[in-house]
Amino acid sequence: MLTNQDFYGSEEPMSLSSIEVLAQKAADAARQLARFHRARQPETTRAATAGFLSLPDGAPAEITAAKTTLLEATTALQQLVMSPSDFHLNNTIYTQQLASYRWLANLQIADHVPLDGSIEYNALAEIANVPVQQLTRIARLAMTGGFFYEPTPGHIQHTAISAGFRSSEALGQTMLFLTETVLPTTTKIVEMSRSAQYALREGTEAPARTAFQLAHNTSLPFFAYLAQAPELGKRLAAGMRNNTAAQETSVQHVLNGFDWSALPAGTHVVDLGGNHGLVSVYLAERLPNLRFTVQDLEGVIVRAPAIPMELEDRVKFQAHSFFEPQPEGQQADVFFIRQCLNNWPDEDVVRILQALVPSLEGSGKTLLMNNIVVPAPFSTIAVGEGDVGPASVDYYGKGLRHEATARTRDVSMMQMMNGAERDMQQWTQLLKAADERLEIVAVQKPEGSILSVIEVKLRSTQM
Repeated sequence: MLTNQDFYGSEEPMSLSSIEVLAQKAADAARQLARFHRARQPETTRAATAGFLSLPDGAPAEITAAKTTLLEATTALQQLVMSPSDFHLNNTIYTQQLASYRWLANLQIADHVPLDGSIEYNALAEIANVPVQQLTRIARLAMTGGFFYEPTPGHIQHTAISAGFRSSEALGQTMLFLTETVLPTTTKIVEMSRSAQYALREGTEAPARTAFQLAHNTSLPFFAYLAQAPELGKRLAAGMRNNTAAQETSVQHVLNGFDWSALPAGTHVVDLGGNHGLVSVYLAERLPNLRFTVQDLEGVIVRAPAIPMELEDRVKFQAHSFFEPQPEGQQADVFFIRQCLNNWPDEDVVRILQALVPSLEGSGKTLLMNNIVVPAPFSTIAVGEGDVGPASVDYYGKGLRHEATARTRDVSMMQMMNGAERDMQQWTQLLKAADERLEIVAVQKPEGSILSVIEVKLRSTQM
């Protein structure tokens, strides 16, 4: 992997040549993307609006890598030329754009804009029952972020981005979760720290309140609050479906993150905290020799959709808390836990792992943890490898956007439930705290994924 020096083409990463190097990388990647789109469809007179050149599912790895290079290089370029005033202006714009998306999502404006053609602001305001002046001003602000556009004065039309939020219920619910739950939570991060300081100073045994608890005026932890808030649960479930489908967190990467084909026929996989079984069903469809048990709390499982008939004999649900040892008599070979451990503080992660240790005794038992491995600060700034160009770059990139995504998720977990995304050293420490015999034997980050598969085994103490 390239260093800052390799990427910027100078011993000084922020030298004057950096802007030219970055611009060239962006231009090369743009040409590669343009060739790809021209090959897929002839030149069109359609308006070049936001999302117009988004990539289809299954795009070649070198094309998704070119997209990453373009995004990473232009992000770095903006940081290079930005002044403190520019920085402040950008944050002001993002704040108001996010407020506009909240307004549009809550009032379901996108649902009233036709997928084909445009609609006048006056007609849209009447249908949505909102003041036309407010609609016009807020929609035009959202347009600067790529949500809607104005083909002719007084008319509003979908972009590929806004149309996606109308067409996908999961995306729409995810936007509501962001603006109604996450956004208020972020505003309480200072109070969260003061709560922790108070608890430490006073020596109280009561845990410090999270930003989520402070924002939503509750003493309940996130998941306990979720159990009594069905609308929030619906939005979170939609977010999880969207997360499973999104390219960078797609369940398809699980297939490439571990050698499933090496497992013997009849291998039993337990999907810990598996929610509605989306991952197990996906794997079962492609791995016909394996059996799966999806474990989660009773209240989660009862809301799960039915397992496809052809998989009913190989995918089962089981009510179980991963804080408890596996049910007596449970015979399993692989324990798989995806994006669950980041929801919990260190002490609870240790409890989850300790509950699994007895079931990992014996030859061939494996624990697979599918989580983000946070990179070291600025260790992944490069977006190209030598002279081979962007084709060698992972889909999600090796730069500012990649690291920002990992750290955004980390801070969000801290705010919501005192959880964390962790780096490799932290994962190793947690495993050792649970049992000194737990060892990481392999880590695989599939191309195009922001999640790694961490393979863990229990070291034998027999001589």
